[in-house]
Amino acid sequence: MSHPTLKPAGDREAIHPRQVTTLGKGVFLGIAGLATRTGLTYLYTYQIIQVVGAEAYGVFAIALSLSAIGMILAESGLNLSTIHFTVRSIQEQSALPNVKQPLQRSITIGIMMSLLTTALFWVLSPWIASQVYGRPELALVIRLQSLGLPFFTTGNLLIAFTQAFKEIRYRFWVRDLLQPAAEISLGLLLLSFGSGINGLGLAFTVSSILFCLVAARAIRQFIPAEQAGQPGASYVEILGFSAPLFVSRILGTLFLKIPHLVLGAAAGFQLSGVFNVAWDLSRFGTFFLLAFSGIFSPMVAEEILKGSTQRLKELYALSTRWLLLISLPLISIMIIGASPLMRVYGEEFQVGYSALIILALSQLINVGVGGTDNIIVMAGRTRLDMLNNLLGLGLVAGLSYALIPRYQLVGAALAQALVVAAINLLKLLEIWLILHVHPFNRRFTKPFLGALLASAGAVAARQFTGGLSPLLQVTVSAATFAPIYLLSLLLLRPETADLQLLTAFLAKLGIKFPYKTG
Repeated sequence: MSHPTLKPAGDREAIHPRQVTTLGKGVFLGIAGLATRTGLTYLYTYQIIQVVGAEAYGVFAIALSLSAIGMILAESGLNLSTIHFTVRSIQEQSALPNVKQPLQRSITIGIMMSLLTTALFWVLSPWIASQVYGRPELALVIRLQSLGLPFFTTGNLLIAFTQAFKEIRYRFWVRDLLQPAAEISLGLLLLSFGSGINGLGLAFTVSSILFCLVAARAIRQFIPAEQAGQPGASYVEILGFSAPLFVSRILGTLFLKIPHLVLGAAAGFQLSGVFNVAWDLSRFGTFFLLAFSGIFSPMVAEEILKGSTQRLKELYALSTRWLLLISLPLISIMIIGASPLMRVYGEEFQVGYSALIILALSQLINVGVGGTDNIIVMAGRTRLDMLNNLLGLGLVAGLSYALIPRYQLVGAALAQALVVAAINLLKLLEIWLILHVHPFNRRFTKPFLGALLASAGAVAARQFTGGLSPLLQVTVSAATFAPIYLLSLLLLRPETADLQLLTAFLAKLGIKFPYKTG
């Protein structure tokens, strides 16, 4: 596969205010969508446990985990290949009439992979249920959920197609709101009729069919009437792009699980559980990074394909600075309030506060380098992405076996954090070597200065919260941090692009901000 080449640094075409507005609106919908889907998932989990009990939910949770693995197998990195090749067709005017060809070919591959995955689950589910877990009733739930995989995969690819046009609203309304809301409504209805966890599996399949049908209708406005023109991406190109991403996702999943698994074997299940809580809390620091990716990927792909160095650099810098601006409060509170945060889960979790601090610091680097994954993949370097995760897997395995037997919980946190930090810095270097861009400039000092001042205030306030519950201690820290942080940023004078992005973001909330984007 040939890779796009950016123009020399002499290209001075700066990022346009309309692009800033597009980024702001996309970020808003990304945050809203992720928050909505996460909130609905927690609500669904709570309601299921109330109806069927913890044990039956545990059986269903196994089916959910297997379904998540099935989605990785079925999607095979095709969502990102759909965005990449669709943006390429949009940029190549001669290929625009055939803009749907990459989507059609991705869906064909996706359906074949998902049908194969469904068939495997259908055949193996009795053995998995009886021999692996000793719960024969699990087999039917696995089979019912697997029937929805082809529809869910197709729906995701259709939504990815709309993202290539920098339209994030369909991702929000259809994937993040409609599908989970339909699944929850039908699942709870079936539970009320006594279906048990089998009804939950059926609810996923029916909601996935609805998701697919509505997503198919949403793409119609993006497909031109005439169908003649230069052919789009071939099957070979799509497979060459997506196959490394498929392997990369598997390697990435293993990379994040190894310290947890080694700790469980070396130090017991209790410390393993404490580490899992600390890791899950630290990942809240990357919440906004995930929210940015939906709009960032197509915008990056467009600038790379245009060969615009300056716009890519400014887009990368602006998005990364805003990631820091909105993520630093979350990460700072995790570090300042690590002890009470862990004690919220019980006094026995107090031992994990140092692990949380270490992991939160690694997420600061993760956020601080911005959307490196998006840039590497949209530049067509999917094999490099795969090799990065392979290297990460090897490093985390070696460090886990070296550190965990001796340092246990702290060793697991160090193994995870050091590799997360190292791989992200490596990706930053790769982007510089390949595209000659990086996100840093003098403006990056402002978020850190604001966070430093706010952290000092929050630490001072903590001295007066000794008699409060752990949750209230965290609340006081956050309530002290927030106004100092915001005031510090205002006193440090926001940049013009920051005001443009804020204006676009607030406009989605119906709030008028007294700055005109032009």
